Amino acid sequence: MDKARCYTVMPGPRPLPILGNSWRFALGWKPWRTKRLDLTLWCLRSLAGAGGAAKVAKLFGHPDLVFPFCAEETARIYRREDAMPHRAAAPCLKHYKQELRKDFFGDEPGLIGIHGEPWSRFRSKVSKALIAPEAARAAVPELDYVANDFVIR
Repeated sequence: MDKARCYTVMPGPRPLPILGNSWRFALGWKPWRTKRLDLTLWCLRSLAGAGGAAKVAKLFGHPDLVFPFCAEETARIYRREDAMPHRAAAPCLKHYKQELRKDFFGDEPGLIGIHGEPWSRFRSKVSKALIAPEAARAAVPELDYVANDFVIR
């Protein structure tokens, strides 16, 4: 926190008149296609600099966002969260889980892309398994297989 910057001087893209910065996150009719969003995040990262953060202000119907690009600071933020954190949902994840792969996910929300009570309920079911080192060790062969298959493709 010794390098913390005041919010008003934090770098970020300049909002356009009337449109603000909302257009940077507009995904269009196919929200699972995220190329434009990826470009926005890469631009934010370059604005933030090494280990810094960037803000995106003037979003329609949404509070300003701060994107930390430092692993240590991100870990501190997660440790300070309460029992039911509120995180923005990704439309592409919602579409994938609730429409494309509803056969696999069913009514289980998972941990990514949800917040509040559903997140807390699901997290309490899986927390012991996620924390145990044995769980990570058990998953290594499957993850290795998937990673090798990905590299081959």
